Amino acid sequence: SDVDGGDHGEVQPVKAGSRVDAMVRAALVMGFQPQVAALYQGNVKPYWYYADGSRDGAEVSPFLGSCNKDYPNPRKDGDEWMVFSDVMKMGRFNSIMDSTLVSSSYIILLVNALMTSGNEIRFGRWWARTSSSKTISKMIRLLRTDVQEQFAKALGGRNLAEFPKALCDDIYDFITQPPLELTELAPCPADIAEECIGHEDLNTYLWQCDDCET
Repeated sequence: SDVDGGDHGEVQPVKAGSRVDAMVRAALVMGFQPQVAALYQGNVKPYWYYADGSRDGAEVSPFLGSCNKDYPNPRKDGDEWMVFSDVMKMGRFNSIMDSTLVSSSYIILLVNALMTSGNEIRFGRWWARTSSSKTISKMIRLLRTDVQEQFAKALGGRNLAEFPKALCDDIYDFITQPPLELTELAPCPADIAEECIGHEDLNTYLWQCDDCET
């Protein structure tokens, strides 16, 4: 709904399925990393799993008031993910807050660190096989590199308007394509960014911290 008054002025609702909707979801994925849950097919409803650093990950679910609590089964394991703001233990269950649906294309483009080897891919605290390795390798060489450089430039200049519109178009085209195939998807105890520090094939978003007095 709109927000009246104050410095915020009026905020117009975002239309579901619009370009703005897609880009807001992309911002949420990047901002809330590594808080993403993979959706696996269940008998009636999907199983949601979060890579919490344990060997098998942790099963989570949306809190009872969430609009996503009755979300249906995904077409395939690994196609659909939920990015979320926080996870809380409520009785026997791990409930996630503020969940938003995204596809695997969002996750692979915007995850903090990833590495491919043949038809295998490690991203964050996840491992999978993929038939999209050529697409992903090209994306690493071109799109992820441009996102890193241009975001760093815009943030360093304190002016997000400097972020190129053409690159926004490329991001939109990538995240709205059909989901990248991820088979045999499984959580890992360690983040690939920590496990393979310095590896020549590791692609990581690195953001320069502001200088501050200590």
